[in-house]
Amino acid sequence: MKSIQSETLLKAIMLLLVVVSSLPSKMLSEPIQEPWRGLSSIKMENVMKHVEFFSSFESRMTGYPGFYKASEYIAKEFNKTLGNVVIEEFEVT
Repeated sequence: MKSIQSETLLKAIMLLLVVVSSLPSKMLSEPIQEPWRGLSSIKMENVMKHVEFFSSFESRMTGYPGFYKASEYIAKEFNKTLGNVVIEEFEVT
């Protein structure tokens, strides 16, 4: 059950990463007046770059090397786009 939740969370984060990294940085610093207007600026080549990167791992299951590579990639991309991203670690029991 926990692995399904982790996998779902990772997929949601990857989708968010693809969308955010495809937006121009100017859009992220201004209030969004028309939220769907920015979607037209998403370039398929940027989306495919991220998809190809994530699909290159054998497994992204929690605890596997691909999981850690994916989380490092996501943090790096968020830092490039948003700056000063903080990663908070916690234990799940």
